[in-house]
Amino acid sequence: MDYLGYMTYLAVLLCPFVGVMALPEVRAKMMAICDPLKRTNNHINTVTATHRATLHTLKMTIERTNHMVPKIVAEDLEE
Repeated sequence: MDYLGYMTYLAVLLCPFVGVMALPEVRAKMMAICDPLKRTNNHINTVTATHRATLHTLKMTIERTNHMVPKIVAEDLEE
């Protein structure tokens, strides 16, 4: 079999599959299978974003505190 024969064979095998996949009922069932995965992925992304925001806030707080510590110590020494 030559290249064109292989491509024709592949097309004949795939066309019915692609046609069935295009049916609304089949697509709905396939998407229903994916919904729990999408929800889990959204949850993971939300937790990750919250974690990043918390770390950023903590980092900024530490940086502000580090700048304030010498001033606080100096004020305490003056008193």
